[in-house]
Parts: sequence; structure tokens; C-alpha cells
Amino acid sequence: MSAFHFMQLMGRYYIIVVMEYCDALINEVSGLCGIVPEYWDIFGNKHIASIETKKAVLKAMRIDADSEEELMKEIHDRKLRPWQNFIEPVHVVSVNE
Repeated sequence: MSAFHFMQLMGRYYIIVVMEYCDALINEVSGLCGIVPEYWDIFGNKHIASIETKKAVLKAMRIDADSEEELMKEIHDRKLRPWQNFIEPVHVVSVNE
């Protein structure tokens, strides 16, 4: 969830949106998982995925989106994954066998 704060500066009012840490983690994990944050439909309307939608998709992927610890672990694992295996596993077979 995000918190809204109102601020007055030089006679004008501004709304400041403060994103919670957990929301930032959900955004990062969803990006690493390939969840598209927004899309345009065929009518030219832009749709932005809400935090709740991203959490639902992550839960469908068996990722606990309610736990900051689990989200941080998932971020670490997904960022490390490309460096764990440089090539796909192979099986070498001799033509003489």
C-alpha cells in the first residue's frame, strides 16, 4: 500500500506518494519474474498492474508475496540464477556405443 502526504510549497499544494518498502520489493520481484507492469489495449488505453494484481500473480507462481523476507530471498535467487549455470546441461554420447 502507498501513503499519501499533502505538502504546501509556495502557495501550491502537492500530493506526495510514499511507496512502502514491501511494495517496492513486489515491483522488483515481479519485474524479475517477467510480469509486465503495464500494457496498452487495442483501443489505446493504458492499463497499469496494481500491487494487488502483482501479488496475485506472484502467489500463483508459488512466491509468498506477503513476506518481505521471502521477497528478498526471491530477488537474491533470481539475480544470482544467470551466474550459476553458464551453459545448459549437456550429455556427451559416443557414436561407438
